Amino acid sequence: MTSKHALRALAAALALTAISACQDSRLRALDAGMAKDSVIALLADGTPARADTIQNVYKHTRYLMDAKEIDIYMFDPKNRKMWEDPNVTNEELTPVVVIDGKLDGFGWNHMEDVTSKYRIQIR
Repeated sequence: MTSKHALRALAAALALTAISACQDSRLRALDAGMAKDSVIALLADGTPARADTIQNVYKHTRYLMDAKEIDIYMFDPKNRKMWEDPNVTNEELTPVVVIDGKLDGFGWNHMEDVTSKYRIQIR
């Protein structure tokens, strides 16, 4: 391997490490197939929901597409709420997708797949 290729490989590895390090521990604990209640409890650090408010969820949207119930929770580790701080950008949030009561996946790459498959637009 040439030094140029080695430097590129090292830079890519460092970038991946930086991205992984920035990701919230609650997101790292999510596993595909988890029950919706477990996902919500994990995102909320075990804090029970109050009225229509879930701890660390900026907003929640529900869709019925192709006979599937799709819940999209926009995770915000800062616990901001859409009605209190409407200027939060999508880049500050992480979509968590639950389909028919089970965690399907999370993150913008996964959301792009869901958008394409079910024709859901959230950006």
